[in-house]
Amino acid sequence: MRARIKPKDIDVPEDNPFQYDALDRKGTVEILARLIVSIEGPGVVGIDADWGNGKTTFLRMLHQFLAKRRVPVVSFNAWESDYVSDPFTAIVTELTDALEEYANEPGAEIATTIKTGLVHAKAVIKARAPTMLRSLVAEVPVAGKALEEVVAGFADSQEDDRITAYREARKSVEEFSTVLEDIARLVPTGIEHGPLVVMIDELDRCRPSYAVELLEVAKHLFAVDGVVFVIAVNRSELAHSVQALYGQGFDAKGYLGRFFDVDFRLPDSDRSRFIKDVIDAVGIRAYLGRTADQSGSNELLTLMSMLEAFFGEPVISLRTAARAIHHLGVVYAALADGKLVLGTTTAILARILHERS
Repeated sequence: MRARIKPKDIDVPEDNPFQYDALDRKGTVEILARLIVSIEGPGVVGIDADWGNGKTTFLRMLHQFLAKRRVPVVSFNAWESDYVSDPFTAIVTELTDALEEYANEPGAEIATTIKTGLVHAKAVIKARAPTMLRSLVAEVPVAGKALEEVVAGFADSQEDDRITAYREARKSVEEFSTVLEDIARLVPTGIEHGPLVVMIDELDRCRPSYAVELLEVAKHLFAVDGVVFVIAVNRSELAHSVQALYGQGFDAKGYLGRFFDVDFRLPDSDRSRFIKDVIDAVGIRAYLGRTADQSGSNELLTLMSMLEAFFGEPVISLRTAARAIHHLGVVYAALADGKLVLGTTTAILARILHERS
């Protein structure tokens, strides 16, 4: 027996998004899809679920379901762009890359509009740069001073320039918003007046400052007609990030409520099929079956019942369950002739409980 240490991502085929839907979330995807396409925009829809309970797979199924119906969708993993300083730049880049297929169509009016949008986006990025500079290099010494002091002193001596810069920044944002609205209107869609959907995942894993700034960017710089953001997040974890940024006494829940126009709590699902599928994928069932045949015992039934009951408890996230089952498979693979299988399994499950207590 050989086993992977880390689980593979669940496959979401383009032609059949629900082929491997072990949590039976097809109905939930369809309900949310109808809600999204009914929103004219601007709007931000928040999909809330605890960490490790299938938000990423759900978002991928929703993406494919909407795309099959010719709803323009752009997916953006916030965690993968957490290393950059400005989420606005990351979103604009992902949006431009995703819309290339429409821009490359012969005679597509949207191609010129996207190029215009990029020009204005660069102006917005330039206008935002001084703020980012102060936050990133406030402690870097320059000729015996912190660079923050240098920047602050320069700003104080250039009051008129700051007023001009603010006006130019405001104009750049307005021009970018206008072009973005045009892009949303020009993108071909199979649903009449369907919005341009931007999906963001893994926000609660990002640095607190980056997560909050991304929300602000989505809510303010991309708040135009025809654009709907769908953000999958663990609201309680994100609230902790906000408090880490602004202090424990800060009303994080009230603050986050300003960013989400629609709250959608991902319902709990029957976990039994998911657990069985992971156990089979790791090869544990086949391995224990061979062991039971050799020993003539009912150990297989005992172990399978134990695993399905233990990992079926909602206190253990789906991600934690999958990882633990894979690690269990590695332990089984290292055993000689299936020795101490029952005792080994019990010990591993007890350790998982201890770590979560």
